Amino acid sequence: MFLHKILSLDVHSTTRNIFVKRYMLYTSNKTVMLGFIPDICKIRCIYGLQTFINNVLICPTSLPSQLEWKRRVKDLVLTNEQYSWTDRIINDEDFHMFRTVQPSIAPSVVF
Repeated sequence: MFLHKILSLDVHSTTRNIFVKRYMLYTSNKTVMLGFIPDICKIRCIYGLQTFINNVLICPTSLPSQLEWKRRVKDLVLTNEQYSWTDRIINDEDFHMFRTVQPSIAPSVVF
C-alpha cells in the first residue's frame, strides 16, 4: 500500500522522483543499498510483479486505483503461495501423512 502511495504522487513530486531514481539505480546493479528499495525488488521478483511495477514507472497514468492495486497484488501473492504449497506438499515425502489430512490450502476443519 505504501508503494502505491508513492507511485500515485505527482510525476514532479520530489519523493516519487527520489524513489524512481533509487529504484532504477538498484535494478541496474550500479548501487548496493539496504532498506525499502531492495525489499521491494525482492518482493517483485518473488511474486512476479516486475512488469506490473515497471509499467507503472514508465507510464504513471497506468497506475490502477488502490483497490485494484491491492486485488492484483493479493491475487499474484495467493497464486504464488498456492503453487509453492502444492509443490512442497506433493514433492516432499515428509508431508505424506499431512497430504491425507490437508489435501488443499484451506483452513482445516478439525473441531
